[in-house]
Amino acid sequence: MADKPLRAAILLFCLCLPLSIAGVNIAAGMWTIALGWTARRRALDWGDLRRPALLALVGYLLAGLLSSIFGVSPAESLRPFLKDLHKPWLLLLCFLTPRELRPKEALPALAMGFAAAALVGAGQSLFTRAGDGSVWVRAHGFVHPVTYGEQVALAWLGALCFWLHPNSDEKAGTERFLAGGLLAICSVAFLLNQTRGALLGLVAGFAAVSAMSNRLRCRLSWVAGTVVLVSVLWEILPTDRSLVRTVLQQGLEPLRNRQMDRVILWKVGLQIFSDHPWLGAGPGNYRTLFPDYFHGILANQRVWGSAHNLFVHQMAERGLLGLGALLAFWAALWSSALDLARREGGAWSLWAMAGIAAFFFMNFTEVAFQNEQASALVLFLWAWTQKENQAHA
Repeated sequence: MADKPLRAAILLFCLCLPLSIAGVNIAAGMWTIALGWTARRRALDWGDLRRPALLALVGYLLAGLLSSIFGVSPAESLRPFLKDLHKPWLLLLCFLTPRELRPKEALPALAMGFAAAALVGAGQSLFTRAGDGSVWVRAHGFVHPVTYGEQVALAWLGALCFWLHPNSDEKAGTERFLAGGLLAICSVAFLLNQTRGALLGLVAGFAAVSAMSNRLRCRLSWVAGTVVLVSVLWEILPTDRSLVRTVLQQGLEPLRNRQMDRVILWKVGLQIFSDHPWLGAGPGNYRTLFPDYFHGILANQRVWGSAHNLFVHQMAERGLLGLGALLAFWAALWSSALDLARREGGAWSLWAMAGIAAFFFMNFTEVAFQNEQASALVLFLWAWTQKENQAHA
């Protein structure tokens, strides 16, 4: 009875992950309070925190703190640095929660949240028009379209993993049916969202699953045909997101072709890095310095706060020290997830491994790692599977 608040908070957290960062933070706050109450009655698993990925995350936070202190505007760096603390908070909750108190209904709660987000997003595109009515609104659910695309891509990978490897032999047929339904819903929502960075991540995650699953490798010809079909639909759907058509009509020149504007953002990031190579300009100061490196209007904006590439952005704001710490953290996450997927081979561990691979590539066109809602899902999947296995990677 005393553990019901803890279980309820975790279920609410899982349900909100695809829907609302406010809901996620409220649920995480409830989870923190309930976990503190649990700690009065029993010891928490503090020894489970000795993991390379968590130590690497501490190093990343320290690098960010140094960049903040010695950056061009320490006051501007305070808010981004505080946002960094969201990641260790979530991981601490996952690892300190005793394994036997974790609700088995976490997966259904996640699936319901994803199904709701996918259905709402698909409805937005299918029943809403923009401008003169000739262009569909991008599916976006309750969040930014880019974040939505990343979430749906991760949900698609999860549904695929549970369709290939059901969690229970006794209920395998039911699980495969439900996973197949979620796959179908997410496929429609993802196609109508058309976020290219999410597509890049989806391909990377799918490749990771294919490398680990014999069942998927046997269907590669069917998969190749599906990829071709999706690519054609991606270009012809009236969502004003066709890359091939805009390149043919507008060329590859930034400012003339808005699809190429990221090149300017990347150049600004690299220029800031060249002037602040070791510790960077400080978190949040890409925005501060942007007008000094680009004089003009880009997509109706004079100031941009993101380089739209996590690694360029980190180089600009945190220098080589911050970039090195970030890559060390990614390497530790990937190493432990890959090791667990190879040894355990279940759907959860396969999903976590594919999710990390997908999320890494998504960050080549966005800074999703610095978005709390996007990063919370990936880190939760990683921590949940690591804890479930109780293996120190």
